Amino acid sequence: MTELYECEQCGACCYVYGLVPVQSFESYVPRDMVTYDKKNSRMTMKRKPNGACIALDEQTGLCTIHDNKPITCRLFDPHPAKCADLRTICRMLMVDRELKREKEERQCSTVTTV
Repeated sequence: MTELYECEQCGACCYVYGLVPVQSFESYVPRDMVTYDKKNSRMTMKRKPNGACIALDEQTGLCTIHDNKPITCRLFDPHPAKCADLRTICRMLMVDRELKREKEERQCSTVTTV
């Protein structure tokens, strides 16, 4: 018998999983949270500038459209090892984003106008 794992609502999966596809039959997903990904020719959930899914409430770690979230999210099965890996990846992505932001700020501050 498999043991059920209770979601810790850390939100890591909502940061790490990138483009969450939204299928045409998923009319219950709020359309203002969906965008068309031209590169992959499919509808996806929009992302926040920090990479988080647009539906993630970052204060609570909860999905703001829980009852209407895409099937990809509904099928996500939290597991201690999987979630620990996602949290590690999430921390690495956030550090990488912060380093890139700092680099861009340094480059912008060294640009002089004539």
